[in-house]
Amino acid sequence: MSGPMVNQNQALYSDFRVGLPVRVKQALRLFHGREIGTALDIGCADGAFLGQLRASRKYGIDIAPNRHRPPDVHVIRLDVTVEPLPFEADSFDAVYAGEILEHLLDTERFLREVARVLKPTGLFVLTTPNLCSLKNLYCWLRGRQLAWVDYKNGQFGHLRYFSPQSIRALLAEAGFVVERVCSSGFEVGAHVPWLAWLSPITQWIFAQSLRGNCLILAARKRAAGNGDPA
Repeated sequence: MSGPMVNQNQALYSDFRVGLPVRVKQALRLFHGREIGTALDIGCADGAFLGQLRASRKYGIDIAPNRHRPPDVHVIRLDVTVEPLPFEADSFDAVYAGEILEHLLDTERFLREVARVLKPTGLFVLTTPNLCSLKNLYCWLRGRQLAWVDYKNGQFGHLRYFSPQSIRALLAEAGFVVERVCSSGFEVGAHVPWLAWLSPITQWIFAQSLRGNCLILAARKRAAGNGDPA
């Protein structure tokens, strides 16, 4: 795959900084307490997620090189929109895809590839914008464009939008059993330091109500014999 869009993406992501926003921190918590030998971050950008994850071997995939990545991350340059994951089946204890699914045309193919490389005991965590967020409800009431829904070329590169119900169904169809669904809260203290004590409260409220800006899911591969081929 080549052309203006790929070139634009490569230019954008070569210096892209994810950092540790609240959605990444919440995703990291889903891996806490697990022994992780091999971990894969699909769309790793600056490697902020892998930099915080305790794992023996860390692999990242992205469409462009990024000068900010940690030195212990082995990065493979790959366009996951058209290419399969370059790993053997049952390779990873942990797979993370942060804000990737909404960029893909063939979401089912991608999720089946994730299921293929994930170990039977492994955990898959993904994040994606929440179509049913409180912010989108506000936008709808005001007659405004929904958040993160592109209205012109080159805006976000988003192709798909998910509700809690639709993302659960998509994962089930791809061979996963969903263990946890939550949504991201807000880092209140990042803008008003004296209100930092409110951040855990807002995060808990939005995690339970599924009205935060971002959906966060944890899933395992469905065991062979439960309706899937071995």
